[in-house]
Parts: sequence; C-alpha cells; structure tokens
Amino acid sequence: MKTIVLYVSKMGATKAYAEELAKLVGGDAMPLKKFRWKKGLGAYDCFVFGGWVMGGKIQGIDTFLSHYDEMNDAGKDIIVFSCGMSYPTPEGRKEMISINVLDLYRVRYYQVQGSFDFQKLKFPWSMMMKFTLNKMEADPNLDDNKKALLSFRERPLIVHDEAKIEKIARMIGMIAAERDKKSA
Repeated sequence: MKTIVLYVSKMGATKAYAEELAKLVGGDAMPLKKFRWKKGLGAYDCFVFGGWVMGGKIQGIDTFLSHYDEMNDAGKDIIVFSCGMSYPTPEGRKEMISINVLDLYRVRYYQVQGSFDFQKLKFPWSMMMKFTLNKMEADPNLDDNKKALLSFRERPLIVHDEAKIEKIARMIGMIAAERDKKSA
C-alpha cells in the first residue's frame, strides 16, 4: 500500500512527525501546498494529513478536506493528525473533532503534542499568539494545562511523541493488511 503524508508545519514539529511517519511506513512526505491532486491522487492508497493547531483550528485542514470527495470516491484511506502545544486528552480530541468538523468525514484522527518556541514566531503569528496568551492569563478559571502554556513565552516546549507516531504507523499497517486480504 502506497502512503503519502501531507503536512502544514509552522515550527517544524509537524514536518518532523510527517517525515518520521512516512519513513516508518515506507511512504512519501510532502508539504500540502506542493502536492498536485490530479497527478498524485492515483499514485497513493492512503492519504495522511498533519497540520499544526492554532486556536483549535488545524491549519491546512480545509484545503486537505476540499479533496475529500475525490479521495473517498477513489477508495482511499484517510488519516488526519494534529500537532499542537496542548497535551492530548479525550476531551481535547472531541473538541478538535468538533471545531474542525471531522465528524462529517470518514477519517481516522489522532492528536500529537508538538513543540513550540514563541521566539521563532514572526508577525502576524507573534501578535496573535501574544493576544491569545494575554487573554488566557486574564481568565480567572484558568486550568493547569492552560497555565502551563503561559510559561512557553519564556522557554520553548520541545516534545517528540514517538509512541503516537508509531501508533499511527501501526494503523496504516493494519489498513494495508486489510487491503491485501480484500484483494486476495
């Protein structure tokens, strides 16, 4: 089964995850904006998309899902993962599915914690993040996870969730085995 991992990355964590996943499954990794759908749709059986998260929105997801019908009609398997600063939780997963309307599509979805370095942000992202963090800081009901996010203004968060990427790779392996069974 031929797999492509398309991604949108801001700080490099999503790109690193995409490249690692592609290597684990013997697939290809490519920035979403460089992929040519008309030419590439027939070349792959499984499409994986990874995007970074800002304000609950997976960046690039709308562009990727604009090709959902093409992928689905062609019988492609579709996996989405998001890479964000927050520690993945079941509640956070439900919220991400809702915000990004993933429940309207037949996709498998995974959350992966990413890295973040406030100092590397450029305008306008730096201003938006500063505004978001200041708004969070003013919230009297701030939970511990969000309090931890505030500390990333001064020090970078470096995370690499190898176990989660291996879990996605195992799922791709299971999909490939099921495809092989059906074609035999």
